[in-house]
Amino acid sequence: MTHTDIPFEDYRIAPPAPEQLEQCRRAARRQLSVSSLRDTRLRTALRTQAEYLGWWFWAAQGCILALFSFFILYASVLWPSGQEPVLPILAMAGPVLTVFSAPHLAKSELFGMAELESACLYPLPRLTALRLLLVGLSDFAVLCAVLLFCAGTAAGWLACAAALFIPFNLSCFVCFAVLGRLRGYPASLTAGGLIAGIGIACSNAASSIRGDVAHIAGPLVFTTAVCVALFYLRIRRGMKEAV
Repeated sequence: MTHTDIPFEDYRIAPPAPEQLEQCRRAARRQLSVSSLRDTRLRTALRTQAEYLGWWFWAAQGCILALFSFFILYASVLWPSGQEPVLPILAMAGPVLTVFSAPHLAKSELFGMAELESACLYPLPRLTALRLLLVGLSDFAVLCAVLLFCAGTAAGWLACAAALFIPFNLSCFVCFAVLGRLRGYPASLTAGGLIAGIGIACSNAASSIRGDVAHIAGPLVFTTAVCVALFYLRIRRGMKEAV
């Protein structure tokens, strides 16, 4: 009796039990963590993702910081009151950062990330979470640096923070909604168009912001809390994926 005489159904192998799969995953993670040839530490994965983001991404972050800082200083010199020209400028910083960051997050969803997935020894959901963490921290650092340049203006810290972070939080909501449903360039174009509309609307509305804490603090705290929660949930879901 040769192998050609065996019915095809007999070649089928029963799938392993979930307990066996989880045991294999734990053993693989343990072996990879102690291997000197394949480093899977979080620090190494973040450094690799920072390299794959490309130098022009970090250059764009620096240019955006320098550009908005210059606009704020220039506006504070021309208008001593500082509030009317500064707040509309600040309202555009978050959407501009998000427009530049959205293509990098959409790129993590493309089939072209397979070679990076193999090189980093992380599955694609975890790579996407790492890239989201890097981009989010970078954008947040740029916004905080821009906020420091508002110290010499008369707009007030709370009004400047609201003008910066509320449009940024709304832009992040758009990114989460679009990137979860579209892939690649359609996702980037759709997110970019919606974020540009948010930036223009928030810039027009920012000139009416005044120092009323009750009206400013509520939307700022609410949108920031929801944005941080969404970031945490998406990153946590991706980082829980097995090696």
